[in-house]
Amino acid sequence: MSIDRSTAIVRALGVPDPRLVESDSLWTNQTTWPEQNPRAGDPVDQGSSDVVLAAYGARAGTKTIETKCVSAGAIDPITGSGFAWKFTGDALYRGRNAPTSIWGWNTIHYMDGSSTSTGDVTVSKRPHAVTTSKRTVLVTSQVTRYNVGETVQVSRWVESTKTWSTVNVETVTPAPTQDFEPALCVVPRSTGDRILVFFWIEDTTTKTIQLGMSYSDDEGATWLVGSRACLKNPLFTGEVVCRRIRPAYRNGQVVLFSQLVGQDPSDAATSNDHIRQWASYDNGTTFFDVMSGQGTTTLEGAFPDVVATPGGFLMCFVSIRQDASRIEPYIQQRIIPDAFTPLGASPLYRGLNAQAGSAFSDGNNVGYLQVAMGDLGSSEVRHVPATGTVASSKYTYSSDNDLSLVYADDGTIYLITSAVSSYVTLSGVSTTTFATNEVVAVRTTDGGLNWVTMGISDEFPLTRASSGRPLDTFPGSATIWRGQDTDAYLRHYAGTWWKGQIVLAHQWVANPGNEDNSLCVAWLGGYATVNLPRTELARNESTLAGWINTWLPIELPGGLTAWTASGGAAELLFLGSVRITASSGFKRYANTDAASGYIVRASLTTASTSAMAATRVGISLRTAVAVIHRQVEVRFTTSAIQLYDVVAGSAIGSDVSIDTTAGVDVVVSLQDGVAALWYRARGVSEDLEYIAGPTGNATSGGASTDEVAWGVLSSDTATVRWHEFHVTSGDYAGQHLETLAGMSNPSALNAVRYSPTGTYITDGVSVNARSGPAFEGDEHHIALASDYPVSRVFPAVFASPRRGTRTVDDDSEAKIAVAFDTKATGGGWESAPLSDAMCLAVLGANWRTGFVERYDRGTSSWVTLVTIDAATGLSWLANNWTRTGATIRADGPLGAAATQTYLEPNELAGATVEFSSGKLRRIAANTEGNTRGTLSGRQATVTFEGADNTESTSTVRFWSPNFVCWWNMLGETAQGLRLRIPAQTTLDGDIRVGTLVWGSIHAFGTPYSFGRALGQEHGVQVVEAEDRTYRTRTLAPSRRSVTISWSDGVPTCNASGESPDPDYVKLSDSSGALPVASSFDLPMTLRGLAEQVNGPALPVVYLPRLEKGPPDATTLNRRRDFLVGVIDSDIQLDTVQGDENEDEFIRVASLRIREIV
Repeated sequence: MSIDRSTAIVRALGVPDPRLVESDSLWTNQTTWPEQNPRAGDPVDQGSSDVVLAAYGARAGTKTIETKCVSAGAIDPITGSGFAWKFTGDALYRGRNAPTSIWGWNTIHYMDGSSTSTGDVTVSKRPHAVTTSKRTVLVTSQVTRYNVGETVQVSRWVESTKTWSTVNVETVTPAPTQDFEPALCVVPRSTGDRILVFFWIEDTTTKTIQLGMSYSDDEGATWLVGSRACLKNPLFTGEVVCRRIRPAYRNGQVVLFSQLVGQDPSDAATSNDHIRQWASYDNGTTFFDVMSGQGTTTLEGAFPDVVATPGGFLMCFVSIRQDASRIEPYIQQRIIPDAFTPLGASPLYRGLNAQAGSAFSDGNNVGYLQVAMGDLGSSEVRHVPATGTVASSKYTYSSDNDLSLVYADDGTIYLITSAVSSYVTLSGVSTTTFATNEVVAVRTTDGGLNWVTMGISDEFPLTRASSGRPLDTFPGSATIWRGQDTDAYLRHYAGTWWKGQIVLAHQWVANPGNEDNSLCVAWLGGYATVNLPRTELARNESTLAGWINTWLPIELPGGLTAWTASGGAAELLFLGSVRITASSGFKRYANTDAASGYIVRASLTTASTSAMAATRVGISLRTAVAVIHRQVEVRFTTSAIQLYDVVAGSAIGSDVSIDTTAGVDVVVSLQDGVAALWYRARGVSEDLEYIAGPTGNATSGGASTDEVAWGVLSSDTATVRWHEFHVTSGDYAGQHLETLAGMSNPSALNAVRYSPTGTYITDGVSVNARSGPAFEGDEHHIALASDYPVSRVFPAVFASPRRGTRTVDDDSEAKIAVAFDTKATGGGWESAPLSDAMCLAVLGANWRTGFVERYDRGTSSWVTLVTIDAATGLSWLANNWTRTGATIRADGPLGAAATQTYLEPNELAGATVEFSSGKLRRIAANTEGNTRGTLSGRQATVTFEGADNTESTSTVRFWSPNFVCWWNMLGETAQGLRLRIPAQTTLDGDIRVGTLVWGSIHAFGTPYSFGRALGQEHGVQVVEAEDRTYRTRTLAPSRRSVTISWSDGVPTCNASGESPDPDYVKLSDSSGALPVASSFDLPMTLRGLAEQVNGPALPVVYLPRLEKGPPDATTLNRRRDFLVGVIDSDIQLDTVQGDENEDEFIRVASLRIREIV
């Protein structure tokens, strides 16, 4: 019969549980470990795609990003092959809406100029915008601050708070005659971007105009003066008035263009406005004259803008067309290879949209720089980008028009421009264009060699020949802004690319509205789960639908031709919205243009509403086809949205619960008799994740008319603010090809283009495509990676603790959980440990307190096994130590009752010493000695780094960076185990773990023989010359080793034979404790364990002294108490005597373990 041969002290080996050595044992949904320096991992092909992707960028989130090809083709800007993306677990992928439709809007300054509070902005003028390498959007403008003066101001988009933060850069009092006209330029440097803001400075005494410059090295948060006189040769107020500035940086050069207005008409050829060019090779501190366009017809003009491209600088501006049949403004383009090449040396690139018999005689054919050019004198709509006035036969451009170039990540260039309702010819005749001051866009994907229009609208439809071929003169265009009103339109706009969309800072003209001097931002296109349909068989951003009517709070809706207002409820333009306040009343805005179907996007915030059964805050869509009509409403309360079938008198689907008092964005469609709703919390974002709401067939009724309406639709008591309302309809919404409700996700989404130069996706991640082609369905997954991934703590991944894992800070609790088998918290099961005694070796820690826990499936909770204190036995809470500079010694006057231990030389090196008030320092070295000052023997001395002479020794703790926790399971099982580290201040400002070895403790049932050998191995390379001088090079830290053997032999009779019943060893006397070793099976156990860890493949934990429990949980934090290393010797078993497998007496020659460091 077996006998309990347990002793008070046991020697043992901790062997990693094979279920817990790989990173796939990480229990992710029970782990909270925000990895330091998170970044994009390598894209993993989910099939056999020819597409090879590389991902880069720092990340904030943890979810895997999935990409799926939805547009096949080669990896180049012409075919436009591309993908949709989502996060793992999301229901819907994101495609990209074209930047011809508004998908967000917010305010920087929204005011009517009436404030009399000192410092308030009363006027904003002509913005300019850029995006830094870190994707910070900056907008600069000149502002008038009441009772302060004129200021150059920079506003910075703070994505975390979804707000604009403003900084005042330069202020002049009194207001100068010459406006600042500020413009930004990003200069990339190895240490980070330097952002420059240029502006005009006027000296009224000398009538001199100079170019000032300030700069920021912190993403626009603070600004310093760079130069007060950047121009080598100044300008003079008697000769010119200085207008807009547009700089760009490329390859160490800054080019700067400006629109100047000459004051002497005799100096002009056609226009007083002309283009001036300067160049700098010293990052914008000094500019040299390159070219003046004054007196040269093709270089006179207005609204210049420039972008840097791989091939040089591309520049566009508005000039006067000189043609026998037409003398009118048009857009021209120039391309120069460097900043010092004069603009005039570039060919004049023109558009392809002139009517027969009136084409240009000069220039190169580059496509559609203008979207339509109807016959002069006919009712055909014509795109003319600007107007002006004529005096002394010379043209001066109106300041209300504009032009903006935007360079996207993938190399696409967008040109945004106005389509004026009328213009003045050079002879002074006002001519209608049949446009209504829309804003339109064209794009080029080949560096300006060819331009194409984007989308269609009822204002700029695509016209075809009888064969079906589109006409060059009417290629069609979507409208970014269209209010159907010549008195309310966007002006003074400047765009910049940001995370898949265009950020368009702008002002406006409105009549009778009076907020014209505000400064706001429209967010065009971007990644969304809802994409507008295509209008052609091909699907790309040049064929996507756009809004044919847009409303932003630049004017009351009823003040625009597009909307008819009715009802007596109060309405007010208020903080970037129209606020409707109804008390048993209503305010309804309706459009009855013919439409066979609608798609609407709206943004609103409720303050108070009736209950769902009575609310009239809503959107109404009614379509009439022949004698059949259908009508649906989107109804809003403060906490819900309902899609309501008016004809049927019932809701479609279930109501959506959402807090609309915080703002809500909705997309709703009624096409081909089907209604559908999508919604999200209001606000601009790089990820417009609209959630699919109810959808269903709308009931048909009798004859009626088409109508879209919104507001407080009929009598109600409610207060609501509407921020945006945009609509498209019929074939302009692509209804002849597909409906919004019928588009499948992701295959019907507009692709995010694969690009060899890189395309931003989300969460800081960009991808570039290195080879192709791409086929639809090709899928890649981009997981989270980091410089310090949590996977490194697993011995099979990276056994050495020197790299390890780190969290982003030490302010939050961190947890690393592992599962034996199943990871489901609802339907999982428990597993048994491989030994009733277990251990966790923690190497490379920089924290003091924590917990080891097991998951109890029965109670669905974590149960504490070990309470960790890395300073156990190394804490002194009285004046036991005295400090001299960066040294402490255990000779304090109050040490008689202090903790007494004996330190080994250098065992604390690298540990943390904690002084009073939580002050932490790194220990450099220590001597041997005791730690009680009243003893007469040698006293320990400790030196530390980072001393500031304020360290108080009333408290001293030494936090060991390496320790082993061990515990008895007492017969319990577990689904998993967890290391939990509470938030605590650490020396490094983060929480670190080098290696975790979750092990089963295998006690040595037979103690090893006397003669244990402890070794210390250096890691130094010595090179000795012939004269015996030598040099040393440290290659690795020194390490310990231990060698043990059972040279006296081990009897195995009780563990052999036909009916073995070996004696056993326990590590606890507590109830439930199970044996952890057999007394006479040690040779075979060692051989099996060495096979399990494959010799040096996995580390083991050498435990020379374990005290039998209770207590049943202990933390060992002294170097002498454990060694974590690998078995690097072969196991040899020698039979001394006895019969095989019966009663052998076996000798184990030696077992060597070398420390991992």
